[in-house]
Amino acid sequence: MISILPSRESVIPETAWFGPGSHPGWKAVPAMTERVSSDGPRYEVMYFLEAPDDSIPAFRHRWEGLGDSILVVGGDGLWNCHLHTDDIGAALEAGTEVGRPRGIRVTDLRDQAGALEADVASGGFSPLPAVLSARIGVVAVVKGPGLVERFRRLGVQQIVIGGHPASPTVEEVLAAVEEAPADTVVVLPNHNSIVPVAEQVNGLTTKTVAVVPTRSLPQGLAAMLGYVPAATELDALLEDMAVAAGAIDFGEVTRAARPATVDGWTVSEGDWLGVADGRVVFADGDRFGALRGLVAAILPRHAELVTVYAGEGSTWSDTKALEAWVGDTHPGIEVTVVDGGQPRHPYLVSVE
Repeated sequence: MISILPSRESVIPETAWFGPGSHPGWKAVPAMTERVSSDGPRYEVMYFLEAPDDSIPAFRHRWEGLGDSILVVGGDGLWNCHLHTDDIGAALEAGTEVGRPRGIRVTDLRDQAGALEADVASGGFSPLPAVLSARIGVVAVVKGPGLVERFRRLGVQQIVIGGHPASPTVEEVLAAVEEAPADTVVVLPNHNSIVPVAEQVNGLTTKTVAVVPTRSLPQGLAAMLGYVPAATELDALLEDMAVAAGAIDFGEVTRAARPATVDGWTVSEGDWLGVADGRVVFADGDRFGALRGLVAAILPRHAELVTVYAGEGSTWSDTKALEAWVGDTHPGIEVTVVDGGQPRHPYLVSVE
């Protein structure tokens, strides 16, 4: 089973467009979610399609040749359709060939993808109103518009845009701490190399600053599950967040920049690497091979959920193939795909 979680409500208004109660008897045609980046399809096309049910497989096949992020939901002659593509005209023509599109909506994704990060960079990050009065706030180091939004939803008071190799400076983390409303701040560095940067901040401010040394973005998100805005005891909160962070296994897919022998693997330039908590656990010339090898390496026997954060270089076919592989080899484990939008890593993965 795949749960599709868009990175922002404004990208895919869930209740307006894809709520299961929007039309009686609606059923879903299997689909995956994709990320938005300057390298992917430029436009998001959405419309309602009045068309016979038996025409939808051919319609969806036509869309598969036009782009990604395909979602077709409905039944009984009314379908709700979503696609990322560079060819708006062909996307609309595919609908007119089988029925009547209406309520057409087109969004320029390249403008939208960087909007949230641009807001943060210009001081425009808006935390949830519920956390503005928290006595202990959280600042997280994040890269990727979908991941920024996910941290916002979990209650951070401020964001620092950055991550390996473009790690933020001490001054940038300090500025975010000062901008956070709370007088006591927990920093989530979300990478090994940023932990020592974050640990310097406490001595540079009149605020109380503590660090939960999260080593990845998925681990930082897990730590936020232990955060309670109403908390007043810092030590107890730090323990809860550290326990939550430690409850997952995590990894990433990245690409080798040069030939090397690392962690027992001999890799060539351009090979795909599955890296778990800083160690290479799988290497393959094929991106999906590395993704599958990574998940296999970190998947505990009694896991319940695999969360895949799709980033730069991710593809619909790879994520769909992973869901099929997990379903075949580990029945009962849910796969959730999140539109993270992170650079450099087509996939971040957490298992719990």
